[in-house]
Amino acid sequence: MSKQIITIGVVVGTVVALAVVFGILQPVLWKPIFGETPPSQVTDLSLMLTLFLALLTIGIAVFGVGAWRLLREEMKAEMEAAVLRSDRRVTRALASLLANVGYTRYIDYEVTQYPNQLDEAIRFMEEAWGDYGRFLEDSDAESELLICQIKNNRGLFLAIRERSSDASIARECSDYLEERLGDYGGQVAESWIDTIATIQRIFPKP
Repeated sequence: MSKQIITIGVVVGTVVALAVVFGILQPVLWKPIFGETPPSQVTDLSLMLTLFLALLTIGIAVFGVGAWRLLREEMKAEMEAAVLRSDRRVTRALASLLANVGYTRYIDYEVTQYPNQLDEAIRFMEEAWGDYGRFLEDSDAESELLICQIKNNRGLFLAIRERSSDASIARECSDYLEERLGDYGGQVAESWIDTIATIQRIFPKP
């Protein structure tokens, strides 16, 4: 918007300045063109236009300073928004990466039943959420789905480990998923329903 205002201001200012300059030069051009001394009205008009040009110059300078500040603020806001969008993409990518590693560790646990692999899966899920996932905006559909996936796996893994100290976190994950079941369908919702049932069975609400 500010760029359009500046463009209009420059065009209008240029046209007015050219018209004023032509008016100021009339006494000089009058005699060569018409072969006689210009009438007093032309000279008076030239003086008034000279004064107007001086005021116009001051006005243009003031407008230029204001327009530059406006443009600078708009450019700053656009740059900050671009950085924020970039930061969100990076945050989402790192959260997703850690969550995928954690899920891979859980698959290993299902095969071997080694408790340390389940602990590793939980650790990666904790990092995915604590370091990155909690900073995502759930108003963004892609970020909300990732948040739900992290909470689904985090809550499920904690429930499978069956430590009473993990109960409140697992229940919070279950509640978050339950609130959003209606927004998703298919295998995603079915997976969350199974997770919610597992958490509620192992960590029933008091």
